[in-house]
Amino acid sequence: MTATGRHYQGRFDRVFAMPNRETFKIRPIRDFLEEETPAEGLGLDPFAGNNSPALITNDINPDCKTDYHLPALEFLRQFHDGSCTYIYIDPPYTGRQIKECYAKLGLTVTMMDTQTARFMRLVKREVVRLLEPGGIAICCGYNTMGIGKTLGFEMYRILDVYHGGGHYDTLVTAERKRGRKPDRRPLSLLV
Repeated sequence: MTATGRHYQGRFDRVFAMPNRETFKIRPIRDFLEEETPAEGLGLDPFAGNNSPALITNDINPDCKTDYHLPALEFLRQFHDGSCTYIYIDPPYTGRQIKECYAKLGLTVTMMDTQTARFMRLVKREVVRLLEPGGIAICCGYNTMGIGKTLGFEMYRILDVYHGGGHYDTLVTAERKRGRKPDRRPLSLLV
């Protein structure tokens, strides 16, 4: 299905799947990632959990099988401007989920941590900085805000996974950073 409107023009799919706290284990979401993730280049996931297919993964939880165990912003700030081809953003979706995550780890929760909109603005700034022109941001959550048009991204696909009963839908967006992709051919071919 293709939706067109004043603010969105792209592909929209709605499918059913059972919920799972590990988002990327949900079959339609896993399929979405396989379809939308570039085959080459550097990919990051600052909120990886245990099942992220990103090239470099991070989760604050030391029990997760990831490359790093840092706060998300600290992880993202390690990488150079324009160095990434894709980034997955699948944080805890609510302040309550953040509190539960931190409590399990014995960490102190601050107001900054639970103000998800404020925190996500900082994450989005890092995504803008890190992605190369043409790079892909894939965001999961309870809304389709993604990174955003005002930050130079064009949304081209939305997946709505409904879980039935009293469960919220999981929404997944794919956006492309505007601008020309860098030429990755060897210099000898460009002369």
